[in-house]
Amino acid sequence: MPQALDFIGAPGGDLGSPVLATAAGTVVSAGVNGGYGNEVVLSHGSGWSSRVAHLSAINVSVGQQVDAGQNLGLVGSTGNSTGPHLHYEQLADGVQAPIVLDGTALEYRPTPTTHVGRNCPIQRFAFANAAGQVFAKDGAYSPWPGALNGGGASKVVLSGEWIGILDGTNFWAKSGINGGWKLMAQGAGMRDIAIDGERFAFVNSAGQVLVKDGADSPWSSPINGGTATKVVLDSGWIGVLQGGSFLAKFGIFGSWKALAGGGDVIDVALDGDRFAFVNSGGFAFAKDGVDSPWPGALNGGGATRIELESGWIGVLQGGSFLAKFDIFGTWKVLADGGQVSDIALGGNGWFGFIGSGSFFAKQGADTNWLPMASGGQVRDLALET
Repeated sequence: MPQALDFIGAPGGDLGSPVLATAAGTVVSAGVNGGYGNEVVLSHGSGWSSRVAHLSAINVSVGQQVDAGQNLGLVGSTGNSTGPHLHYEQLADGVQAPIVLDGTALEYRPTPTTHVGRNCPIQRFAFANAAGQVFAKDGAYSPWPGALNGGGASKVVLSGEWIGILDGTNFWAKSGINGGWKLMAQGAGMRDIAIDGERFAFVNSAGQVLVKDGADSPWSSPINGGTATKVVLDSGWIGVLQGGSFLAKFGIFGSWKALAGGGDVIDVALDGDRFAFVNSGGFAFAKDGVDSPWPGALNGGGATRIELESGWIGVLQGGSFLAKFDIFGTWKVLADGGQVSDIALGGNGWFGFIGSGSFFAKQGADTNWLPMASGGQVRDLALET
């Protein structure tokens, strides 16, 4: 077709990969349509719609409202197709229109050409096993490459292309799965690490927090007086868990604000201008705006961890994974049974957890869990989606 695009990541290698909505809309078609095979058509308003076709599975139904990045189905080779690929169209009033990617309309030529998107989200998953070996892969259905390190890691973090690990003595980071490791900081008893874009932070054995912008830049002087056990970064904000209090500042040279204190805070989280913490009773609190008052507790207690991402709030509570969209949303039990030991939230509606030493992930609160890594050896996890 003169105004359609076939996405092929690797010959034969895309079968079963997730197909994501390019924009929010309403599902107006979800089923078999002749040569298109299994197709989904979304209406985006003002006469615009988009079509994905040749799917091996459809995960939405007619009339459903979907967000940008939501899973529509899986890549397949149904209908008039010679191999697994994703057929994509943009339509104006039902008629094929030039496809616009990255703000530029594609050129249609008599021979195939390749367009490399510059704004495509990363879909990266990572975990550390009981031996401290770290594994990372791009794509939920891709195989895991070999371990990225020799062992000893207790924590792995992801942000953009960056992968960071804490091995108890050292903070290492690399750009991309195949990049070379950079020794960011070292010192016995290092307590925590964080990355957000090109900002890096760590907590040393004295609980002092150091931050820098740029992997090759020098570290700042400590930005606190000590006793911190955790540092979190997001959208310019720096948050610390320190002496049972939640402190936050905007920018390395900003002033600290005491958000919650009393020696009662056990976990903290940031996402944009949203702040959250869990107290010693396991009550979770969240608010929008650093100077806003805290609403009442979001739960009945028992939480030990809290995570924020893209409007979602997740807690680890009594060995179960609960999540809700927005502060005033309703809790959903994503995984229960008392075996959940850690949780993670990613963008575009991705969730992950460790249960009985295995790593599970899924996109969408109401979809099925995908087994990512099993064997009872997973100890830490991270998502960047």
